Amino acid sequence: MAHSRVAPVRTPAAPSDLHPPPPGPPTAPARTTASNPVAPGANTSGQRKYAYIGGYDFATMSDILTNHLPAALKADHRWDARSLPHLQILMGLIEADTDVTDLRWAAYMLATTYWETNHTEPVQVPKKDKKGAVMTDKLGNVITRTIKANTTMKPITELGGGAGRRYHRPVKYLALPGGKAQITEYDGDQFTIDTSGTWKAVGNLQNKKLKAAVGTAADAAATKAYTDAGGDERLFIGRGYVQLTWWQNYASAGVILGKGMPFFLDDPEQALEATYAYKLMSVCMRTGVGFANGHKFSDYFSGNDRKYTQARAMVNGTDHADDIKRIAEAFEDILWDSRKVK
Repeated sequence: MAHSRVAPVRTPAAPSDLHPPPPGPPTAPARTTASNPVAPGANTSGQRKYAYIGGYDFATMSDILTNHLPAALKADHRWDARSLPHLQILMGLIEADTDVTDLRWAAYMLATTYWETNHTEPVQVPKKDKKGAVMTDKLGNVITRTIKANTTMKPITELGGGAGRRYHRPVKYLALPGGKAQITEYDGDQFTIDTSGTWKAVGNLQNKKLKAAVGTAADAAATKAYTDAGGDERLFIGRGYVQLTWWQNYASAGVILGKGMPFFLDDPEQALEATYAYKLMSVCMRTGVGFANGHKFSDYFSGNDRKYTQARAMVNGTDHADDIKRIAEAFEDILWDSRKVK
């Protein structure tokens, strides 16, 4: 991996600039067999066989979300059919993930992604007159206007760029011999990271009496120690389906995905790639590593348990846990009705 290139700090662009809709569906083959075929049943816990490794019919999903929107999503007022291409990509990744063997897991990942990535983007729509007819100019061209449309289900950069957070300021990243790395923070705190992603404080270069602590005050100015330190500036604000934040989490994320500790440190915006963003979400939620802080799917979904509210602990404590529960239940119903193996 080359570390000689200099990557300047990039101000997060609007999500539409960072990750435009791809031209078509994913090419990963969907799984088509199930060891225990499931049968249709009532939408209640205990009457469904949640173990499932079959594919999902996206046309059915699209029809439900376009023409039969579940009450939870209708009440949420944020679903927009323009997000269907992004959902199709995410479903392709779920189908190709042979470690996702439970319909509830897929439902909770969809609900979490829906909630964490919801934002608005400017789109052009036809302008209509008072009678509802599409307006055209003298040459017959359709006149358009710009509206803000809800968009979700795609990896995004944290809205607001982490303003007010202690990870808001850039840090300097320097690759060291032997595959290790050095991080220097805005306030002069310096750290080293080994190849396993384990980090330790070196000290504060600005003030030797201060003990190094991860993070910098959001309104802090760069110290001379930071300015003079070697390395390239990087921003480690939130990115992905589930927002990856803090430089130490970017370091461990590379190790978790088997890409090596420097992978996301060297180029943080790789966390916006759907493949990496999805794999990180899946691995952490299934095993409890990384952002999940020891919490995992099996803690909440075993037997007939559907602990969607408690499952929020995998990502962000209890924040909006009940809202996400209702959305997860809606996606569970959609997935159930969209199974290819009945």
